[in-house]
Amino acid sequence: MVKINTNHHQNSGGFALLEVLIATLLFALFAAVFVNSQSTNINISLSLDDEVRLKELAQMKLNEIILNPPDLTKSLTMTAKIKTFENYIDYEYKIEWKNFEIPDMEKIKGNEESNEEKPSSPFEKILYEQISSNLKELIWQVRVTITNKQTKYHYSISTWILNNDAKVTIGKL
Repeated sequence: MVKINTNHHQNSGGFALLEVLIATLLFALFAAVFVNSQSTNINISLSLDDEVRLKELAQMKLNEIILNPPDLTKSLTMTAKIKTFENYIDYEYKIEWKNFEIPDMEKIKGNEESNEEKPSSPFEKILYEQISSNLKELIWQVRVTITNKQTKYHYSISTWILNNDAKVTIGKL
């Protein structure tokens, strides 16, 4: 009897079209994820670069003020100056000045709402008022805010400035 071989062996050495499509789809998916992560890294890097520049410009402007302070007069507190840097035209800065203020003595002592404790003596009040007025003349706060005009990112830094020209008065108690 003659046997007829009905089992045909297919050549399985190559890839089928479906396998090639699946491999291409997976490659495209991984490539898209990689490119997206790289663009996110670039955006973060640019943002960090801008933050560093904002901080450096703020520190530079604050150092200029510390080394060469203006006349510390009440007119400084009226309006904040907004100017643009000569070398960095994409950045602007704002300088704000404030006087040092001490809260009311009764608030410090906690006596403003309850009268259980005796009010301050006249001596304490006079002494407190003299210290408060002297500190108001001696100590000033300056805040420098740098803003990127395009991105609207900003960075602020502040410090206390001592008024060397202030007259400290000590009245009669």
